[in-house]
Amino acid sequence: KSTATPTVLREDLSKAVQEAERWLSSSTPGDGYSFKPIHIILCPHYPELDVPFGCGPTEEVAIVVGAITNMALEVGFLESWNGVVAMRNWIDALQRVIKVWKAKKDDPAGTRICEAIVLGVNTRSDPTSLAKDLASKMQIVGMLKTVAQSVYGKGASETRQSDAFWGTQLI
Repeated sequence: KSTATPTVLREDLSKAVQEAERWLSSSTPGDGYSFKPIHIILCPHYPELDVPFGCGPTEEVAIVVGAITNMALEVGFLESWNGVVAMRNWIDALQRVIKVWKAKKDDPAGTRICEAIVLGVNTRSDPTSLAKDLASKMQIVGMLKTVAQSVYGKGASETRQSDAFWGTQLI
């Protein structure tokens, strides 16, 4: 968890979202280096955040996506409705990235990046940082569920798994 004030957390989240959208939409995710500007933004909040040298491209994307998702979740934990807005901005950025890669049909890099985005949202984020109030929590969970649906389609096994995972966080 970050120890930054909510204002600093929101500002850094905004910077990280912009950098990540640019990075994820390019051909460089997974090269082992181009994520560094985002990593510099994330490290003051998560000093233990590490993208191991030589990790696969999917893992690199998932780690970065998960860390930014955690930042948005933490904003929601500290300031419920600001967290909803923060998560909306992040999910909208991810949806634009997914749309870019989906437009390039049968591109293996795009498929890998989109799948890594879902992996980052679903397995690299910390749901214990969800907003405290139910209304905000429901909004945020609803947004997080849309990522897998955008990548895999409605009714796909991966989409159902994501729905089930995030749905259990409301209990």
